[in-house]
Amino acid sequence: MEDHKLRYLKCFLDRTKVVGLKDYLEKIKEREADLLHYYEDIADFVNIILVDAAFVIELLLRNKSEEKLQEEKLQDDNALIFKKPWVLQNILPDMLMLENQLPFFILEDIYNLSGAQTVEPSIIELSYRTLHLLDLVTSKAEGPPNSTPKKNGGPQSTPSMTKLHQAGVEFHAVSGENLFDIQFKENTGKLEIPKIEIHDYTEVTLRNLIAFEQCHCEDKYISDYVFILDKFVNTPKDVELLVEYEIVVNTLGDNNKVSNMINKLCSKVAQNHRNYYFGTLAKGLNNYYKEPTNKLKADLISSVLCYLCF
Repeated sequence: MEDHKLRYLKCFLDRTKVVGLKDYLEKIKEREADLLHYYEDIADFVNIILVDAAFVIELLLRNKSEEKLQEEKLQDDNALIFKKPWVLQNILPDMLMLENQLPFFILEDIYNLSGAQTVEPSIIELSYRTLHLLDLVTSKAEGPPNSTPKKNGGPQSTPSMTKLHQAGVEFHAVSGENLFDIQFKENTGKLEIPKIEIHDYTEVTLRNLIAFEQCHCEDKYISDYVFILDKFVNTPKDVELLVEYEIVVNTLGDNNKVSNMINKLCSKVAQNHRNYYFGTLAKGLNNYYKEPTNKLKADLISSVLCYLCF
């Protein structure tokens, strides 16, 4: 990859001829104190930052549209990464890993210095289209709707999907960009959960988001979200229910794999003992599950349905 990075640096410099190598190095030196909050003081620090930043920006620009991509495939030998889709598919998850992250402000500084934003989309838009870089994603992630940190206590035990189903809870998939918008209505027994797609890179993405959040963020929205998922899912049967009610789109094709992945995500993660954002939700679900009449009602409905089917 180092050879690719150097070639992409040259392409980036050719793309922005008004600004030279010296200008970019000076910009990074201006930000050196801020950058060293994220890195150890290593040799050749400024040059390494420039090479990596130029590679990310050039990759984002090349990947911004299919039309541009096809043009560069035909004209540019440096587009080797795009000529082999499997290479690009392996690079993108690698770039999401915490240890490979660049602070987003330095990408913005270098991109804006290049003048690319005058003719291209903003670096934020490019990143959202291609990578959802951790620093950007975490800084933009919304918490649970209409909430501020609440003293809900530490994580609470929550019944699994199977147990909730047995107690008569109705599951509903909801569309929307906010994964944290999980709602339970005790008066109707309806549990609304935003849809989520589980694919090959879900685990690495969530793991690195959790790691970033644990290191740098006071609010632990993502860790809390994964924790409540872990409580909902104990077995492949729980995943089966999530898939059946179209809450989870399982592109892995194996409910056991999804169950194992979710159960491992919280391993060795420091739990939010102070402001667990799903504390009220967990309390409501526990109250509903412990109410004997709800299970009796669910059993009665199930018996009637079985009788009618018979």
